[in-house]
Parts: sequence; structure tokens; C-alpha cells
Amino acid sequence: MIFHIAMAAPLTEPEVEEALPCQAGDILSARMDELAERIASVSLWHLQPATRALLRRNALSVHAYPTEFGGLVFIGVPRQRAPAEHDLDMVTAAAEHAGVAWLLFDAEAPVVAGLPLYCEGELHPWTPRAR
Repeated sequence: MIFHIAMAAPLTEPEVEEALPCQAGDILSARMDELAERIASVSLWHLQPATRALLRRNALSVHAYPTEFGGLVFIGVPRQRAPAEHDLDMVTAAAEHAGVAWLLFDAEAPVVAGLPLYCEGELHPWTPRAR
């Protein structure tokens, strides 16, 4: 799943003064669209147990925000920094290639074909193997 999020900067005074009441909504919508960043919801099981624990403790090597069922990880486009965690690095590299700036890891989110799945530190039995 891919969603868009936006971090908004306020309109400048000239922008507000130039906008007629009927245009203000259009200007705000256009500005929000300019600021939108892509976010993808992916399975938490693409991370090894140790990486999942670091995410839970907010101790990853990159900017992350733990949630009740996973966490939100900032990547940036291009990536601001490659994670020290190898499994997370693989996922963020794929996300960067797809133009995704944020990853929402969730236990019930979709699995991404081609990425490994981890179960108690081992590759999950139904992880696709490289040929």
C-alpha cells in the first residue's frame, strides 16, 4: 500500500494577500500536493527480530518512530542515510528505488515480494530464494 503524507509550511503573507477567498482552498491544496511524500505500509516480518526490537526501543540507526504494532521509518528520497541494520538497509534501498520517503512497518501490512521474511531470526520458510 502506498499513501501520501505532507509536511506543510505556512503560506507567506503575499500568498495569502494574493489569494481571493475562493482561491485560497486551491492554493492550499496545490501547496499540500507539492509537499506530499510517499509512504508505503510493509510487513514488519521483513525485519529480523533484533531489528524489530531496536525499532520498538526507538534505537535504530536511522530516524524512526515506534508504534504499537511496528513503526514509521524515515528514508528520504534520495536516502538521507543507509541504515546500519542490514535487513533494514535492504528494505530502505528498495523503497528509495521506488521513490518512497517513509516506511510504515506493521505486523499486518502486506509482504513485499522479493524481500526476505524473518521468523525468530531465521529466514521464514516461504521467503522466495534467489535463483
